[in-house]
Amino acid sequence: MKNSIVHFVSKIKNGRHKAIIEAPFNAETWEVAQALQRGGYIRAAAIDDNTIRVLTKPFAIQDIKLLSKSSRPVFTDIPKYCDFIDQKLLWTPEGIFWDFEARKKRLGGEVILRIR
Repeated sequence: MKNSIVHFVSKIKNGRHKAIIEAPFNAETWEVAQALQRGGYIRAAAIDDNTIRVLTKPFAIQDIKLLSKSSRPVFTDIPKYCDFIDQKLLWTPEGIFWDFEARKKRLGGEVILRIR
């Protein structure tokens, strides 16, 4: 997993009670931001002067945890069930998807994070 994703997730975790979070732009972090917007965890994400600005939703993210690390990647096949309490973000060959989206497309991949 890229260090930029780790940095972006830690910014989200530490700034989840702020209105706006800024992080350096990277293609992977932008894809994670779009996935968080699709999942309803943030209001909007925009690119401005090589930075990503994220408008957060208050109390939408209770807990966010990185599951894969560069020293210990966690892989999964097609998720067997969808746990709607904990949702997982997967890095698949076709892009970054939530576990329920990956199940519909019958994809497996590296589990990036778990979010509540």
